[in-house]
Amino acid sequence: MPSLAKLRDHGYWVSHHFYWQSLVYYFLYSARFRSFTFFSACDPAIELGGMLDENKSDIYALLPSQYVPKTINVTTDTFQPSMIAENGLVFPLIVKPNIGFRGYKVAQVYSVEEILKYLKEQDEGREWLIQEYLDYKREYSLLYYRYPDGSKAGISSLIEKVYPTVSGDGLSSIRTLVENYDNAFLDRMDLDRRFGDTLNSIPGAGEIIQLDTIGNYSRGSKFYSLMDEIDEGLVDATTSYFSQVKDIDFFRMDFKANDLEAYKSGDFGILEINGTKSEPLHIYDPRYGFWDRTKTLDDHWKIIASIVNNRRSISDYQFPSTRVGLKSLFSIKKLVD
Repeated sequence: MPSLAKLRDHGYWVSHHFYWQSLVYYFLYSARFRSFTFFSACDPAIELGGMLDENKSDIYALLPSQYVPKTINVTTDTFQPSMIAENGLVFPLIVKPNIGFRGYKVAQVYSVEEILKYLKEQDEGREWLIQEYLDYKREYSLLYYRYPDGSKAGISSLIEKVYPTVSGDGLSSIRTLVENYDNAFLDRMDLDRRFGDTLNSIPGAGEIIQLDTIGNYSRGSKFYSLMDEIDEGLVDATTSYFSQVKDIDFFRMDFKANDLEAYKSGDFGILEINGTKSEPLHIYDPRYGFWDRTKTLDDHWKIIASIVNNRRSISDYQFPSTRVGLKSLFSIKKLVD
């Protein structure tokens, strides 16, 4: 049962709106295409179109290398401290599962000891990614699509992710400021781990303390729509960056840049790519009401269906079996349960 604070949070209900409306559309389009895995036709290069338990490392390997942070794959058994220097990595670093789900178990670490502690707490046998921290000022997310025959491309969602912060009053400790901070999804246990005794320090009046550097709603970040910033230049730049990437035609890209103009000029870094499970994140902006979200999700699924139709019109693409889809579903449920 979610806490009362989460029940009062706008984003909690947006998430449920997305899930339930998408479930309806999923079954409608499954009937139309006579397949429970029809969505995979949007992104054949990604396992099951990126809907469930795809490996992030497999996706990174498909992307333009100049935009991808340095990354190494490890397990709880294979990690060696020497790997950090051998791969040119410098702290702070990001550690996360190779299979991701809404920021699940993503952590920023500052030492080998923290990596070892992190891995010790995880299940044996699973793969983890240790990744370069991208030091840009801002974090964004855009939802891009294109028809496989090249006849159409667009961006259907664009947001900036704003990290949680508190402002000092010259009297209260950071701990007190956090306790009084109205944010239902802030991970306070993680704050204790990262800040330690610093939580007892008293920031000066007006001093801004950034509480996290990972732009997930489930960790306290807020999403603000930049739909008015979508223009031909943004679409063309994204199309250009992914011109050599084949069979990934519907995806949400989380990336960091100093601003959108820098992104258009190629100065950015990719945090990750999500396939057909992607949400149009601008609906999390409080300015979007119920009917706005409903219309957006209707358009969202129409785009998916259009890409599926387009691919089938130019190729003999075969949908994966239902058995493959169920295996993937059970795998992701096991991960997050």
